[in-house]
Amino acid sequence: MFVLNFKVKNRGKALRHIFIIFLIVILIVFACLKGCSGSKSDTATCDEIGEYSLKAETEEQRIDILHSFGIENAKLTECDEITIPEDFNSVTEKYNEIQMQTGLDLTPYKGQKAQRFTYSVEAENASCAVLLVSGGRLIGGHLTNRVYGEGVRPLSG
Repeated sequence: MFVLNFKVKNRGKALRHIFIIFLIVILIVFACLKGCSGSKSDTATCDEIGEYSLKAETEEQRIDILHSFGIENAKLTECDEITIPEDFNSVTEKYNEIQMQTGLDLTPYKGQKAQRFTYSVEAENASCAVLLVSGGRLIGGHLTNRVYGEGVRPLSG
């Protein structure tokens, strides 16, 4: 059996040092957990409109996002579940470039499921606005007139 014995001349000073070391370790662990948790911002920035909220848990929050982009009188027409492709091809890369114009990026969501909310809107050159939501957070969106081959545009128009 091994016994470690040592004598401390000033117990108060030793206890203070142990307490300070303990606090430093706790702070380091907390900082690592906070930084490594993958917490994402609740806002994004778009050149055209500035900073806007990504909170999209409720219908009211989703309508507020559309209002941020100047889209009024939106009516929910469809809601379904989609899967973001695991591997991006040229089409999904181009679509993700559109997302990046509004401060979003689908790359971290590859292979994940998301909800797609489709709204009828009265916007210039668009009859629909589509919001992609994952975990109650906006991850993508676009405007379209649903005419095949004419593509999609960023929410910012």
